[in-house]
Amino acid sequence: MGVRLGREGREVEGMALVHPFFWGRERIGRESEERKGVLFQARDACELWRLACPKAVDGLDSPWLNPFVEGGSGLAGLGCRRLIVCVAGMDILWDRGRAYYEKLVFSGWPGEAELFESDGVDHGFHLFQRRSVQAANLMQRLVNFFNKGRKNCALGVLSVNGIGHEANPTASMLAKL
Repeated sequence: MGVRLGREGREVEGMALVHPFFWGRERIGRESEERKGVLFQARDACELWRLACPKAVDGLDSPWLNPFVEGGSGLAGLGCRRLIVCVAGMDILWDRGRAYYEKLVFSGWPGEAELFESDGVDHGFHLFQRRSVQAANLMQRLVNFFNKGRKNCALGVLSVNGIGHEANPTASMLAKL
């Protein structure tokens, strides 16, 4: 979506990629390691893409799945001013998320990029462990990212299981999810 906005000459203020699902034919980093207790293994990521987009001509190197392929849309034209990439330390997709951030920073894209890593948790942990400290930290980082530069809009620190404090009714509501 961000690349499409850039191609159309449009731009949004900020975008968040939370545990982005980037993949490719060639394994990078620790992607080929079989690990216990994680949501996805390499074979799962491959099969999920084939299920989601069975007619993809380029297979695992489709630009939709692998933004680094030759002839892809490129990163320098991303249609936003700021971007945050959030990765989970135990996620099989961790290497690709970090690589996306690093390549974006060095692509010539004129925006501001941030990387946020949640250690010791897996892909989508914030959906399954909503009351965890890591989920609260991720939510707070996203809130801070989207409120950056805005006055009187911060949600404050989320209170989850007695950690932090409740700054307003929205924070209280999020903590109860």
